[in-house]
Parts: sequence; structure tokens; C-alpha cells
Amino acid sequence: MSIEIKVQRVGKGDCIWLKYGKENKVNIIIDSGTATKAKEFRNIIKSISESNEVIDLLILTHIDNDHINGFKKYISKNDGKIIKEVWFHGKGVKAYAINAPHSPKSAIQLEGIMEQRKMNVNHNIFKGYKKTINEAELCILTPTREAVRRVGTIVDQYVSPHGGGVHNQDLDWIYKNDEYIRDNSDTNAASISFVFSYEGKNIAFLGDAHAEDIIDSKNDFYNGINMDLVKLPHHGSSHNITEDLMKCLLCNNFIISTNQPVDKNTIARVVNSVEKSTIYCNYSWWDCNGYYTKKDREEYVYKEKLIMKELKKDEIIFSDEGCNIWELKKN
Repeated sequence: MSIEIKVQRVGKGDCIWLKYGKENKVNIIIDSGTATKAKEFRNIIKSISESNEVIDLLILTHIDNDHINGFKKYISKNDGKIIKEVWFHGKGVKAYAINAPHSPKSAIQLEGIMEQRKMNVNHNIFKGYKKTINEAELCILTPTREAVRRVGTIVDQYVSPHGGGVHNQDLDWIYKNDEYIRDNSDTNAASISFVFSYEGKNIAFLGDAHAEDIIDSKNDFYNGINMDLVKLPHHGSSHNITEDLMKCLLCNNFIISTNQPVDKNTIARVVNSVEKSTIYCNYSWWDCNGYYTKKDREEYVYKEKLIMKELKKDEIIFSDEGCNIWELKKN
């Protein structure tokens, strides 16, 4: 067994289980979804515990509720000893405490619980940091120290743009009329994104990071190097995904984690940047609302320039040692 990736069904949030290794299995969990979907996070813990394994690393990419509250609900009632290390930028958010939106408040509470549990929490996860776990290397792309400092000193007074957009037009029409509006969220700018490298494969998990920051770091650390699989940032939001980013990633296989229709501008940028792409999704959000027009299907779907794959319950993305093909199989 080489690499297995399971994308949990946590609504519009993120919760991804990465498992790899031969005799000694390593488990890394990236984010934990919302409180209402906490069962999905608990199911991972249960599976790992029943296999007499541990969670080698829990990465909470940033302080938004749809990334941290599944774990917050779990750790409120458990000792967390199965988790060996946590990466989280929750320190410094106390500037939010008085008139804060919900996410910073949850982060403050979560920090307190982890401190009570005496958990091993690493807050110094910044661009360029590297860690090796059982022959795999994790290299941090974002955030910078300044991005995290901004989260600790500025009170967000808006909701980050996500969703919306035009869904009833052809991809080609949308691309011709496309206008990129950059994500202006400081919490997303402070999101942890990283590249996981193991047995010749490079997999990018991009959290909710900004496209421009990802491009800078990709060019700094992986210039000209292909990514084998990429979890796209911010649930596929067009405010975090640009054509330049898609070209920079040098990748054909992508993950989008959300239960809501993705900005069609994002898909238009994908098909115009990548000759042939496969997108793995934990929900079939494109099936039930006429998302793809007849022209889209004829030009991209039927010709397999764009392949959409739903991850069914308990299905994982799998690639064996020495194999460059990603497959789906039951966990």
C-alpha cells in the first residue's frame, strides 16, 4: 500500500484523511469539518483506533469553523492522546475576543481545550517549514508570518466571498467574460497549505490559501515540478483559483471538497488551463441542477477533457507504489 486519500462528506467544509506507508502506517488528517458534521471526523478517529494506529499529525489549516469545529466538538469530550501533533495558528487571535465573528471565538476556545489536554501543538508553521514523517516530506507553501500576524490583530468585518457566480451559461461563454476578483480574507491568507512528497509523488493540499501566495511558493520550492494531485483551495472558489495558478501547478488531477455548486468560473479556468483534467468531489453537486449545459457536455465531458468523479461513501483515492494512476476503491 502506498498512498490513500479519503475526502469526508462534511458539507461545505474540509476534512481529509491521508494514509501512507508500508509496514508502519502514517495517518495525517487535514481539517475536521463543521460541528454538525463532527461524526465524519470521529469516524476517522474510530477507524485509526481500531487498527491500533495513531494520528501522527492533525493539520488545522486556519481558524474558520468549517475547518476546526469537528475537532473542537470531538476534543471537548475526549483526551486526544491518539493525536501526536497538531498544527494550528490559533495563538494570537485574542484580538477578536470582544466583538468577534464566530470563527476566531471558536479558535480561542479550541486553544484553551488543547492546552488543558496538554496536547502537542505547533504554532510555528510558516512558508518554507519542512517536516519528514516516515520517508515523506511535507513542505509548507503558505502562510507567511505576516499573514498570521494580521489574523491576530485585525477583526474581520465581512464574510469572505464564496459561491455565487453564473451557472446557466456555457463554460466557453463564462471564460470569455471572466473577471477575477481576489479573495480579501485575512484568515484565508493565513491558511496552511503544503506539498506532501512520498515515493516520487507530490500532492498539494491548499487549504483556503490565496492563489497568488501559492504561486509564489510553488515557484520558490517546486518550480517546474509537476504535482500529481491537488486539493484546490477554498472549496473551489473562483476568488482563490486563477488560470495562472492552474498552469503553475502542472497537474491533471484535482480534489474539490464541498456540497455546493462550485463557481463555474473556476471550472472554466480549469478546462482552459489543463488539456485533460479529472476532478474528484465528495458530493455530486454538478448532477442535480443542470450545471453543465449541452455544449459543455459535448465539448468537454463527452470528449473526456473534463472528468468528474464522485467519491461515494467510504471510497478513497488510491495510488500504489510505482504507479502514476489514481484509482477509486472502497476503504
